[in-house]
Order: sequence, then structure tokens, then C-alpha cells
Amino acid sequence: MNIAGHCHFKIKREDFELELAFDIPVAGIMAIYGESGCGKTSILRAMVGLDHHSGSCFTLNGVALQKGGVFIPAEQRKVGLVFQDLSLFPHLNVRENIQFAEKRNPSGNNIKRSDVLDVLAIGALLDRMPQQLSGGEQQRVAIARTLMRQPELLLLDEPMSALDDNNKQRLIPYLRQVHQTFDLPMMVVSHDLNVVTQLCDHILMINDRGYQFHDSIHQAMLSDDAETFKSQQLQAVFNTQVIDRDEAFGLTTVETPTGTTFYINGLFPKTQAIRLNIHAKDVSMSLQAPQQSSILNVLAAKVVEVKATPGFECLVVAQVGEDQIMGLISKKSAINLKLQVNQNIFIQIKTNAIVAG
Repeated sequence: MNIAGHCHFKIKREDFELELAFDIPVAGIMAIYGESGCGKTSILRAMVGLDHHSGSCFTLNGVALQKGGVFIPAEQRKVGLVFQDLSLFPHLNVRENIQFAEKRNPSGNNIKRSDVLDVLAIGALLDRMPQQLSGGEQQRVAIARTLMRQPELLLLDEPMSALDDNNKQRLIPYLRQVHQTFDLPMMVVSHDLNVVTQLCDHILMINDRGYQFHDSIHQAMLSDDAETFKSQQLQAVFNTQVIDRDEAFGLTTVETPTGTTFYINGLFPKTQAIRLNIHAKDVSMSLQAPQQSSILNVLAAKVVEVKATPGFECLVVAQVGEDQIMGLISKKSAINLKLQVNQNIFIQIKTNAIVAG
């Protein structure tokens, strides 16, 4: 994994202490995930230079922003932070909000305004006032304003906390496109696991046991740290590529990097990369291949692990080719099937149960 920077923070407040060290990946969007009050926003404030914590260090692209007696103030750091409350100037229209950030950037313009307007689709909003915008539009304008400060690292604090589910789904592709278009390392603070799994690639998990970095959201779900999540939240996360389209039935076939294929609902462009989220609760299992079933995704698999959950369910990890998929089934079903490690099974997933985007 290529590294854009390294952080080692010793955060201390009146009744709170957190010490952690982690690297910032160049590629992929990194999540900082944990419950409210665990220190997520404090980490961002330390990175942007709003808070000073003695004994901490932070380097970005080879430049020490904090180390020893060195502490570069926030206005001199190339670190952009989009606050949870957005902080758009209510007396300025969209164009003026963006221009304000441009005027405060004395060096270069590697990120072009025209590209920002295009990627975030806000060109038609330039003459509107913030109060005339929807929540999702305000969020995109806030991101655009931050980008015009020419950051080398973009931080977002709970970017979707004020949005409903529909607007969350609309914003996620814009954030991915920002990362890809401007080749910009990004970190997102969130306590919303759906946002994390649909948007991010890496995860820094903070809980009462400490913290742990995982290079893959999918691997985090399979790790011991998955105890942080409720069993109903567990899911497989795959980055796939479109390989075929069935226009007659409105289906797209996608493939993981290791060759596992899935049918998903909708017609996606053949060149598009698709993120799949397959919740364990939506995966069923059988000992024999189903005959004349309405379920299109039927995959031969082998049981890797059977884990009891605190309730009346079992989490079954199954190997499909080189990929692993989780299924959450009742303990009664696990007993009826007599599931055990290395047993051959078939897993079934309905197309409309797969979240794709």
C-alpha cells in the first residue's frame, strides 16, 4: 500500500484520552469508523491543525506538519476539511462561496474550477443562495469550496449525517468521482456503516478495545473486529467490473477481480466499476443445487467457518473460488444442515438483495 502520510496523535481532553498511529493510503477512500464520542472528529481537527496535542506528529507527502517543536498552523496546511455543518456563507451565492476559497489559495491551481463544477454537477447552481439549495446540493458546494483551496488531503466529517437515504445514495458517486478525478487521498469520518461500506475502501475502526486499521472493508467484516458490528450489519463488499448486460431483462453481470460473477438488477455501462454490498442476512444456503429456482445467483461454495452469534443465529463464512461470502442463518438451520468446516454447499442471493452502485 502506497502511503501519503503518517499520523501519531496523543489526544487529551478533560475526561478523554486517545493515542493512535496510522498511515494514510494514497489510493482508495479511508473511513474512520466508531460510535459517537470515540474521538473521530478530534482526529480530523488535529490533522487539519485546528487543535494542538503535545507529543503528536503528522507528516503529509514528506512534509512534517507537526513534529517535535514544529506545528504548521491550519491556514498553511494543504489539508481540506468539510465540516459536518458545512459552514457555507449565507450572504454569498454559490459562485461567491467558491471564489472565496480561490482567493485564499495563493499557490497554483492544479484543481481547476471548471473540473470541480463538472465533477460535482453544480454549474447550474452558481447563482443560487445556500438557503435555496437542497441538503445534498449544499454538501456538494461545500466540497467544491474546499477543493478550490487546492488540498493534498481531503477530510470529510460525517458528510451525510443530515441527508436522507435517497440523498446519501446520490452523494456517494460524487465523492468517489472526486477521489478518482483529482487523485486525492480522502478520509471520511462516519458512524453510519452503510455509508462506510458503500463509499470507502479502507477502514480505521475505533472501539472500547482500541483501534485497528484494515486495508479492506471486506476483510474487516471477516476479522475479529467484526464484533464491533451487529450481526445484521455484516456484509461482503466487492469491487467488480461489468462484463455483460442483458437488456431484455434489465440485468447486468459483474465480476470480482478473482473471477466470481454475480447478476445484479439494472443496466450499467460496460466500462463501469461497480461496488457490491451483499448483506449476510440476505444469503441463504443449501446442500444441493436448487432446481428450477427463481434465484439467479447460485454459487458453489465450501464452508470456512461457522460462528454462533449472541442471538439465535449463526454466521457462516463460505469460500467461493478465491472470494469469501458470509451468510447469517438461524441456528436451527445450521443444525438441520449439519454445517461443518470444509463442507460443500450452495449459496443463493436474490438479485434485488444486492446493493450495487
